[in-house]
Amino acid sequence: MKILENTEIRKYFNNSIWLIVDNFIKVAGGLFIGVWVARYLGAENYGVLQYAISFNFMFTALVNIGLGNIFIRELVKDPGKEAELLGSAFGLQFIGAVTAFALINISSLLYETDSLIQLVIFIFSIQMFSGAFQSFTFYFQSKVISKYNVMAESIAFIVSSGVKIYVILNDMPIEYIAVAYLFDYVIKAVLKMYFYQYIKKGLLALRFKISTARYFLKESWVIGVTLFLAMVHNRIDQLMIKNMLGVKELGIYSLSADLPSYVLLLPTVLINSLMPYFVELKKNNPLLYNRRFIQILSASSWASVLVCLIGISIGEEAIDVIYDGKFEGAYQPFILNVWKILFVVQMLFVNIWLVNENKQRYQLYTNSIGTIFNILLNFMLISRYGIMGAAASTIMTMILINWVTPFIFRDIRAVGLISLKSLNPVLAIRGLLGR
Repeated sequence: MKILENTEIRKYFNNSIWLIVDNFIKVAGGLFIGVWVARYLGAENYGVLQYAISFNFMFTALVNIGLGNIFIRELVKDPGKEAELLGSAFGLQFIGAVTAFALINISSLLYETDSLIQLVIFIFSIQMFSGAFQSFTFYFQSKVISKYNVMAESIAFIVSSGVKIYVILNDMPIEYIAVAYLFDYVIKAVLKMYFYQYIKKGLLALRFKISTARYFLKESWVIGVTLFLAMVHNRIDQLMIKNMLGVKELGIYSLSADLPSYVLLLPTVLINSLMPYFVELKKNNPLLYNRRFIQILSASSWASVLVCLIGISIGEEAIDVIYDGKFEGAYQPFILNVWKILFVVQMLFVNIWLVNENKQRYQLYTNSIGTIFNILLNFMLISRYGIMGAAASTIMTMILINWVTPFIFRDIRAVGLISLKSLNPVLAIRGLLGR
């Protein structure tokens, strides 16, 4: 294809090969282990596990704080400040991890009465500290050397999977499954730090600078709050289902909601890895930047539609056979939840556009509207339609955020039009042909 004849595109394509290998391991292995864990636990205990994950997930924005694309943008612009940028980013995220860990466990003790759920929540909360090492992931992305990140993620995944298999084969209780998940976070955090030291020999040179940390907070706080709001409308349905319908219904719904996540692993990493490319392209050739952005978005959107249609066509029989009939009723919400693939892919591109245009504050506005809308819909629909109501609320919220709210604000109407225009398949074909 002509598009691969471009040197810059080829560099990112080669980098993406590593990401594809990593995600193949995660999707294939993760689906296998995930199925085994779900079948082993059954709907009720799987609901407990997913509730603990969702409870923790609500606080992860305190660790991430929307720093990823901001850090990449600044490092691409000024590579000479690497030690200061990386050290300040790591310090901020570590402070966020301590805060998140404390808030999670205080909230659990105040809100939860079940001691088993409290214990599982506590085990998962420890992984917040590994989130501080995301800074090294951002570094590898900015330098387009994802092979080191891939090696760390893959080794950690393989070890964690081995521990899960051991737990299942020895018929150990659910809290040991939670500990097995923790292995993945700890090992990849340590390995990412090791690989940075291996290639740069600069770990001890990292320094935390208050002025840089303040700049990061100033630039990223909007994205951080936006991430929190996104996490609320992505996970609030699961918390509400547990409290309104019970953990068994939550287990069934979580399965239908999580299956698309396996597919989203690859596009999430690939799209985020394009951030340095779009930063450089906008700086050097704004016209080509606009054309390439919508072409790549269009190709990604139509690939997502194809995946959704395949999932719907084979989903019912696949869920019944693979999960041994233990999650009866999961296919119906899956029909709706699978469309998250399309909307998340588009959201990832919108986030890149907003950061590149320095308009990330509008994410706060659009996600605030979406979160309020989602919570109200869940209250109305879960009580009436059960887990189908939760699935409908999720997709309706994503439609609102992606295709409606951008037109409320003049400064970001352009990205709303881009999202809708990307559904034109001609643009995808032109992009693949390099035109």
